[in-house]
Amino acid sequence: MISECFDALARLMSGAPTRVTAPYKINNDTVALEARFPRGSIKKYNPKHILLREAITKGAQLFSAPHAHKKEELRSKKEEIFGLKQLLAASLAREVMLIHRIYELETELRSEHKVKTLIPRSDRP
Repeated sequence: MISECFDALARLMSGAPTRVTAPYKINNDTVALEARFPRGSIKKYNPKHILLREAITKGAQLFSAPHAHKKEELRSKKEEIFGLKQLLAASLAREVMLIHRIYELETELRSEHKVKTLIPRSDRP
């Protein structure tokens, strides 16, 4: 049983398991399942499993290290997206304010000069 579990741990660490499907975490249960044993087969109180449990713990730490970097990268990208969304919302609010101000000024100009339409400066002769 122990040798099958060490082989299963090696397969899980290399990313080529035969029974467990990705995504997976390396722990006692996934090693047992990969070694074709039921969950809970690797016991804490069994003295035969001490080396195996230590190897699983070390393997889990090594296996999760690259994933932790990806999680940190994903978190930073999400923060960047959030900041960009805030900038976009502020820009759109500013544009709406300016459009509203232009409308007010055009309305004021029409009422003062009794002009029906305003001709843009570029279209004037």
